[in-house]
Amino acid sequence: MLKPGIILPPKSTKHLIGKLPDKKKLHWYIFDNHQKWDAGEHAHFSLYESDVIPLISDVLFVLDPEFCHFEYLTFAIRNSCHLFIETIDKLTITQQEQLIELAHEAGTQIVVRADQLHLPLTKQLFQLNQFPRMIKSEYASTRPNEDLFTHIRCFVRIILKLNPTEITEMAVAGGNFLSKSTDFVDIHLDFADGMVASMNFSNLASAESSRLLVFRNGGLMDANFTANHLELVPENRTFSFSGSDTDELLFQQVNNLLVSIDNMDFSTHSLEEEKEVVFLLDRIKEQLRLKSVSI
Repeated sequence: MLKPGIILPPKSTKHLIGKLPDKKKLHWYIFDNHQKWDAGEHAHFSLYESDVIPLISDVLFVLDPEFCHFEYLTFAIRNSCHLFIETIDKLTITQQEQLIELAHEAGTQIVVRADQLHLPLTKQLFQLNQFPRMIKSEYASTRPNEDLFTHIRCFVRIILKLNPTEITEMAVAGGNFLSKSTDFVDIHLDFADGMVASMNFSNLASAESSRLLVFRNGGLMDANFTANHLELVPENRTFSFSGSDTDELLFQQVNNLLVSIDNMDFSTHSLEEEKEVVFLLDRIKEQLRLKSVSI
């Protein structure tokens, strides 16, 4: 399943495929989820250069300012495309409202770049967004499974801090590809107030350094975003970004943010809060056990 989120475009054309000659240059970047994340290339995409919108339920990366036209975007939404809009400021607030309403009806999502979170138009886009709130994390490492479990516990703590409301639904999955141990674990949580948490973890060796924190639908609505830092409100913690807007530094900063969260000191947790963490982890482990997956 293709997952929309805050992602940076690739540095080279090494992994761009599907280029069509003699067509008007309209750039459609579709994330190729079958490729492993490469920190050096930022991401893997399939590229469509055509005057025809691919009528598939995928993520549409609108990276070309010339193509950020309201009629194109509405057509894409009507055909079940999630939108990643590079140049959100090309749209008026009225157009944003209409796109959001249309996307809500179609069950699709609109996301923007991480370094655009502080823009006034982006803030208004998030305020207008009627989708369920979602925080999503992706993590990959070659470390043993016990480290994977530690990382999952860390994210569970953060999520329960961000949203103390009841978890109404939980879905888990996991398995192994290349070894006898567990190679991947996916966890999906629905909260009573509409927030959704989706966690994806992998121990695949081919995915080493594939570490990325992704915010969807405005993400972390219980946090404060400004130009250079992210503040987790419940934890009263701030993570700083540099003022540089270069792709390389931004990617490294997002990577460092994940490491910072992974190493958070949760000594401020009360015993009752920790009981909730343990209870949720036990539920997750039991669901995985029923699927013959261990963490």
